[in-house]
Amino acid sequence: MSPRRSSCAARGASAIAALFSASCTVVYDPDDFALERDATAGEVADAELDSGPRADAAAPAVSHIEPQRLFEGVGSTGSAAAVVIHGQALSPDLEVRTDSDLVDIESVTVSGDGAVAAAAVRVSVEPDLEAETIAEAELEISQGEFSATEVLEIEGLEVLTLTEDKVVDEDTFADLYAEIHVDDAVELTGEHPARLRATGSITVSALLDASGGLDGVRSPGAGGCAGGGESEPGACRGGGDAGSGGGAGGGGGHGEDGASGGGDGSGDGGATAGGALVSPLGGPEYEPGDNVARGSGGGGGASNPLFSDGGAGGGGGGVVELSSWGDITLTERVTTDGGRAQSGSGLDCGGGGGGGSGGAILLRAGGSISAAGASLRARGGGGEGEDCDKRGGDGGAGRIRVDAPGSALPGDLDANPSPVRGPMWEQPLPAVVTSETFAVAYVAEPGNHYAASVDGVVTDTDLPDDGAGELSAELTPGLNEVCLLLPAVYDRELPESRNCRHIAYIP
Repeated sequence: MSPRRSSCAARGASAIAALFSASCTVVYDPDDFALERDATAGEVADAELDSGPRADAAAPAVSHIEPQRLFEGVGSTGSAAAVVIHGQALSPDLEVRTDSDLVDIESVTVSGDGAVAAAAVRVSVEPDLEAETIAEAELEISQGEFSATEVLEIEGLEVLTLTEDKVVDEDTFADLYAEIHVDDAVELTGEHPARLRATGSITVSALLDASGGLDGVRSPGAGGCAGGGESEPGACRGGGDAGSGGGAGGGGGHGEDGASGGGDGSGDGGATAGGALVSPLGGPEYEPGDNVARGSGGGGGASNPLFSDGGAGGGGGGVVELSSWGDITLTERVTTDGGRAQSGSGLDCGGGGGGGSGGAILLRAGGSISAAGASLRARGGGGEGEDCDKRGGDGGAGRIRVDAPGSALPGDLDANPSPVRGPMWEQPLPAVVTSETFAVAYVAEPGNHYAASVDGVVTDTDLPDDGAGELSAELTPGLNEVCLLLPAVYDRELPESRNCRHIAYIP
């Protein structure tokens, strides 16, 4: 097999333009893009170079690469990743080649002082590479008569194909996959949210359903909260109040208030809950009263003394996250609707239950989102009990957030309720830049002050609140982590509160 190769023929502005294809920006944990970043990056003068510990200052040499390990699938869709080469006397005719079937090298950029270079690379998805195993890709670095070999490690990830229902617990899904495919209709229940994250593509070609009521009237979707039983309030912060004296229950609240029940003794609807920018995402680590994104249960209807029973409240919609460093393709529905309630019964009709509120959907793509024929749903569930004029209140709508490059979301994206936008680059970012000042336009939901960080240090705490602006940050030679952050009222350490990208600056 002929080695794949790339030279520095395309460097500077032309190389950057070539890399502006799609981005692998979305990082659920910023450190996971590059598994190992060498602490000595930039300290080439003190490093032991391949040509000897006291190499001739005029002779080309390589000390190390960073990162030393990448996940399988990084750059398989979206834009390439950067591997930085530290050394001395590197020149524009530097070549980087590999015989590995896993790694493709697109371009190489070399600094003017010859101390650092960067290769834009893509790591493919290899079905035979088992999760948590390590494959080694030898990078052959050559320049004239000089040559050196560095090993880039590739950590294998599982390819997830969903074809059956899941009761989601802490071990149901891995933290990260190489690709995710939903090929058959799947229902998601259980107390944990469905966090589905991939380095490569995510494809949803069948119904992905985490609605309330899938396993009985009161049952929530995955990560949501249960509806109330007879004369019991719905669970969690936005839970609807229970009815009393034969009254109906109130609907659960989340993205909007739940409706109050009808008739005497009816319960009030639950109040709004969770952050408008869908962070934190709910889960069992939070207390029922915590202000997090998840569907709340509807309140239960109350009984009457004359042989009647109150109806149960509907379960709250669940929590679904789909995050890819590359592209997301949807051709079917993703739903976290609230569950429909139960009518009261008996001779004198007990009060009907309130509907569960819609849950939460977080959709993040570093590359493109295609949604032709698909829909996102987080609607409130209906209250019940019309036959006795003791109808429970409807649940309020949930929350949907979509983060993707572009001045506008895809026109074919059908979402109810309307989605908000988390902060994301307006255009997909390159893997390598040649300017110390990194200036890039971003887009976000208007009315919020966002922030940015470089290598963990917050550099701008008051970005414009009109939903569009420009981030300007100073980079250091080598690999930099650049993040856009939610406003300060959110916990910025949470993965859903930050969108990050690793960029190599080659001066």
